[in-house]
Amino acid sequence: MGSCPRTRCWTIVVIVTLASSGVAWADSALDDARSAVDSSDYMAARTALDKALHAGGASPDEVAEIYKLSGIVAGALGETETATTAFAKWLELDAKGTLPPGTSPKIAKPFKAAAEQAKKTNAIEVKAETIAKPPSVRMNVLNDPSQLVASTHVIVVADGKREVEVDGKPGAMIALPMGRRLDLRVQALDEFGNRVFELGSKSVPLVITGGEPAPSDLTPKKKLAEKPPEPEMRSPRAWYWKHQTWGIATVVMVAATGFFAWEVRSDLADLDKLNRNSLDHPFQDAQAVESNAHRDVLIADLTAGAAGVFALGTIYLYLTRPPEVAETPITAVPVRGGAAIVFGGHF
Repeated sequence: MGSCPRTRCWTIVVIVTLASSGVAWADSALDDARSAVDSSDYMAARTALDKALHAGGASPDEVAEIYKLSGIVAGALGETETATTAFAKWLELDAKGTLPPGTSPKIAKPFKAAAEQAKKTNAIEVKAETIAKPPSVRMNVLNDPSQLVASTHVIVVADGKREVEVDGKPGAMIALPMGRRLDLRVQALDEFGNRVFELGSKSVPLVITGGEPAPSDLTPKKKLAEKPPEPEMRSPRAWYWKHQTWGIATVVMVAATGFFAWEVRSDLADLDKLNRNSLDHPFQDAQAVESNAHRDVLIADLTAGAAGVFALGTIYLYLTRPPEVAETPITAVPVRGGAAIVFGGHF
């Protein structure tokens, strides 16, 4: 470690934090919330539930559980109105939801209020309307008391080919790829990208038949009557998968490496001074300075490693960024003795 230059100490620490901030939240936040509720750590449970909801990608059952646990947490903390609202959203997604016997009155009371409300408003109801020519689908929201549905997401397979994903708004007709047979999965998403209702599945999809074959299935002599409608553009990447975010992390790691490299230099200077004047100082002073130097070298090595990984990730994410998203690239790249920031654009 001691032979490694100070400025190279950037790479390993930050990458774990950034990569886990999106994917790991979605995977583990709900588990953390369950454990916190079981142990009556309601403040920790509230934080975990907020992460789980905002991470997106949850299934309808998981979203229902998030609101159920949110109601329990709010009720336990004496926030009756908040608990009632959360329970109402839970019962909208799971009309048969119940609390176990013996539940605390602080939690049971807002649940009872939400249950009485649910009898009048009923559960969420969504239906799909399909058209074969031109192939299209519309998701109609018939009942959504808590206004959970924010957008429509459709996964379609045309004539057994690869899946295509298109997005739209509830109530709006969404154009689909051409094909004799289209297998659909229509999903109602909330504002965070969680699925609150699904129509069709991979094993039992919604089916549209009687449409025109895809252009690749036509012989050269045949002509298309009109240009097939193109799928809508996908949403841009989440912030934690954007190259700008990784570039910023690279810069932070490079700065950290430089800071600890400077600390090592200071430690070595102090140690040399102590050694030259060893008769005026106890041996423990030199040991303490040497220990600090070893610690700073280790941290510098780790941050230098993290900077390198983030730099490579920045380059990869920039090169593979969605073409429909206009961006001004800010990229950090590794160079000898540290890293450099590169600004780019179209002219």
